[in-house]
This record gives sequence, structure tokens and C-alpha cells, in this order.
Amino acid sequence: MRVGFDRKNFDVCLSLVRFLAEFTRIADCSLYSMPIKSYRDLEAWQMGMSFAEAVYALTQRFPGEERFGLTAQLRRSAVGIPSHVAEGHQHGTRAYRHYVVMALGAQAECETQLELASRLKLVPPEAVAPVRELASRVGQILNGLARSLPR
Repeated sequence: MRVGFDRKNFDVCLSLVRFLAEFTRIADCSLYSMPIKSYRDLEAWQMGMSFAEAVYALTQRFPGEERFGLTAQLRRSAVGIPSHVAEGHQHGTRAYRHYVVMALGAQAECETQLELASRLKLVPPEAVAPVRELASRVGQILNGLARSLPR
């Protein structure tokens, strides 16, 4: 059973994604002057958390029959991004890069799953677009972080 397009829910979802993107942009500016004391101070972790929240908001709109399919897989992959960044930061330098690379893998999974959701028309394209943009930005940040860490 397909869920009909609900403009009000879409507007709320889109507003949330825009708010999260703006919040992380503002937070990013302050990170450059702050020492990193915790994984919570990392731009990659903050953006990953914002992305996971956006994925949860988007997947609430998926049809019920996808609860144990694409919804669960997309959410799991999205949660994996900040989780890997946090775990790697706790392990130290050599292992850190490995965990960031795993976060990049989870990010690529998310982009693929978002593409599939679009192709299957589980949600309108305009609902997926801002989440895709956030996924792309997360990928850029993770790539930069991976390049900055020793091999």
C-alpha cells in the first residue's frame, strides 16, 4: 500500500533538513577555533548525526511494507556513519583512519539506498533531494578527514 503525498509532512521534513544543514554550517565555523576534546567536537560526527536524523525523518514516509527492508537498511547505514567516527576517535590514530573509511562505506551505502528509494518512487523526488545533498556533504567531510589521518 502506498502512502499518499502529504504536503504538510513534506514541508516539515524539508524544514527539518534545512534547519539541520544550517545548524551544522554554523557549528562548523566555531570548530576551527575550538580544540577537539571529544568525538562530539568533530564536524564529521556532527554532520553524520544530522544526516542520520534526516534519514529517520525521510524514512518515516516510506510505505509500511518497507519497514524491515529498505527503511531498516537505510537507517542502519546512516547510524553507522557517526558511530564509526566516534568509535575510531576513541581508538586512536592508526585505527581511527580505518573507522573513518568504514564510515565512508556506510555513506556510500546510504547514497545507493537513497537512489533506490527514488527509483522505486517510495517518496517524492523533492523529499529525497535535500537528504542526498546532505549525504554528499558528509562524504566530502569524511574524505577530508580520511586524507588528514596517517596511513
